[in-house]
Amino acid sequence: MKVRSAVAVWLLLLLAGMARAQEEPRLGLGAKYAGDVGIEQDQEVVFVEDFEQGSLEELFGRWDDVANEDGQVVAFAEDVVPGSPGGRSLRVTATRGHDSGGHLFKVFQPGHDRLYVRFYTKFASDYGLCHHFVRIRGMIDPVPYPLGQISKEPSTRWCGTDIEPVRDSQLGRPGAPVAPPGVWALSSYWPEMKSWQGPGGTSFYPDLFAPKEPVPVPRDRWVCVEVMVKMNSSPERSDGEQAFWIDGRLVSHLAPGSVRGYWQRDKYILDDQKGTPFEGFRWRRDMRLNWNRLWLLHYVSDSVFEETDTYASLHPELTINTGSAAVWFDHIVVARSYVGPLAPAPSLQVEERDPAVAEDTQLPEGGKQPMGETVKVAAVQAKRRLVSYKVATPEEALRKVHENLDVLIPLAEQAAGMGCDIVAFPEDTLGTIEWEAGHPDEVAALLSGAEAAMLSRFGEVAAKHRMYIICGSDTLEEGRVYCSAILIGRDGKEIGRYHKVHPPLLEPSTPGDGFPVFEAPGIGTVGMCICYDITMPETTRALALAGADIVFHITMGGASMAGPEASLACFKARAAENFIYLVSAFRGGGSLIISPKGEVLADGAHEPDAIVSAEVNLAAGRDAGDALGGVTADFRARLFRERNPRAYGLLMNENPPILDKLKDVHVPTREEAQALFADAITTGAEAFYEAERLLSEGKTEEARQRFEALSRRFGTTWIGRAARERLQRMAGGQN
Repeated sequence: MKVRSAVAVWLLLLLAGMARAQEEPRLGLGAKYAGDVGIEQDQEVVFVEDFEQGSLEELFGRWDDVANEDGQVVAFAEDVVPGSPGGRSLRVTATRGHDSGGHLFKVFQPGHDRLYVRFYTKFASDYGLCHHFVRIRGMIDPVPYPLGQISKEPSTRWCGTDIEPVRDSQLGRPGAPVAPPGVWALSSYWPEMKSWQGPGGTSFYPDLFAPKEPVPVPRDRWVCVEVMVKMNSSPERSDGEQAFWIDGRLVSHLAPGSVRGYWQRDKYILDDQKGTPFEGFRWRRDMRLNWNRLWLLHYVSDSVFEETDTYASLHPELTINTGSAAVWFDHIVVARSYVGPLAPAPSLQVEERDPAVAEDTQLPEGGKQPMGETVKVAAVQAKRRLVSYKVATPEEALRKVHENLDVLIPLAEQAAGMGCDIVAFPEDTLGTIEWEAGHPDEVAALLSGAEAAMLSRFGEVAAKHRMYIICGSDTLEEGRVYCSAILIGRDGKEIGRYHKVHPPLLEPSTPGDGFPVFEAPGIGTVGMCICYDITMPETTRALALAGADIVFHITMGGASMAGPEASLACFKARAAENFIYLVSAFRGGGSLIISPKGEVLADGAHEPDAIVSAEVNLAAGRDAGDALGGVTADFRARLFRERNPRAYGLLMNENPPILDKLKDVHVPTREEAQALFADAITTGAEAFYEAERLLSEGKTEEARQRFEALSRRFGTTWIGRAARERLQRMAGGQN
């Protein structure tokens, strides 16, 4: 009976944990408010601080307590989160021998059973070791200032969790050494914490909870950090929780039965094999205790600076500042529900750009970028990395997006190392297309988080290396899904985006309604288009007429349905007929860089993850003419004057005569095409490869039946054509 009861309890705990995981919000508050604009009005929001309003004195007035030794610790900074519409963040600097850092402190009354705290932070590029960081507290009858409760006996009047960068030596488990500042972890204070329960019982330090897979704290990169803390439902129950997200990815969730592990003194070691189900938190024994205090702290003691000295002497290969340590904060939101990463603020049109942006991004009078210098342009032909339709939830899919970014970001870094000034990634950069096809009703739950992660992480690389990056993804805007190409500037912020104007029938995205171009200082005027757009000559002509000097085409396919030779001819023609430079970033291989005269300057062939680059002078290469008209230095000046738009009325006709002539040719409806596409990219491809396997195993009749079914279902798609080809080979006695 005892064994049976224990098993039953364990199953209940496990099911409770699963239920909680399923209840996790799929789309945070941040996704509803681009750039966090207006988020303070949401009824779920408790407190917002973006450091944009007023002076330092006015900022300090919005908080209950401030530590700013001699006015030299806390200051505004112009370094902001990629995608932020703001122009300021807060820098907190600890200076050895002068201070130990500083803080802002806030009390929320009457307090909350569950609280989410989201903030962005960045550690300096030369940061060493940290002592203490951001803290969330609950306290009965809270005082309006922080209390130093480290090493004091646990109390039933308060509890708390600290978000901390910890050193690998603190983890209590084997692993490769971690560079400063360390790895993310939570340190928790609660009446039942373990440190004081050993022999002697005098060491009152918090319990340490680290993700199973260490999550390094980066230097010189903005990171979105979010923590959820939930009180136990009654004094006698241990059903309290805490969870932890980094850049929108859930890295730790501790609730009754949610994980398995064991205690190593004051450290909880996650271990599915040796461990037992986590018991949960009994944060409070008095129902008056709620979460009600936020301590935005950056603390580096002299003793930790001494440890930094030692570490720096042992690691001369690292740049480490042993005299000061700086960290930045921005976009703080405290809420009763999940917030999630910042949804990028809508891009501004070129003519509306803020005149207060960095000086080197300003355009000269007239709004045009002077050219004449050689720049290095590149295309990354990233390998096919799709998020499988078998991934069950948007949360899991977002984790896969981050895994893809973990591979793509080094490619961007590699392009920077090659000296590239601007680099483009292929269409569907994040690889979500298959998952979207398999989960049409949950697309919105994925896209905002995926876009935020893409812009944040590529934005950090762009700002770090002062380069431009073009990436592409489906995006959710005003309830509609667009296939988008996005240009990120050298400051890490979005300059602008283009929505695919010509999605083929099989794509469910909303068509764009124009061909914007964007000024990229140091490069020129940039246009973008996506995949099928290039088959329509109107696309590049419209971009050229708008002033594009170079067009970036991000794609998963060619430029013509007629075959490879026609596709190459099409690419050359698009460049030559408009006298533009054309860069095509092709997934997996085949990327091209073409001159205004149709010359192939670089060809990526079929080498996945290769970076195709060329040095070009966007002010040159357009001289052309004829025997009698003479040569024009930039033939666009003549070509576009010799157009006769009055004769082009037919181009605006949505039902030209040719469609009436071809009315008997079968073309599937958009709904039919999209349904077939969704089947083909998910179960169809899988079924074809299964039929191939049966054939290779000699199960001829079973394979034949599968190929016949595929031929009927998938018609003239590649699956249907390949299935018929296999059937013909089988009829001829070939396997």
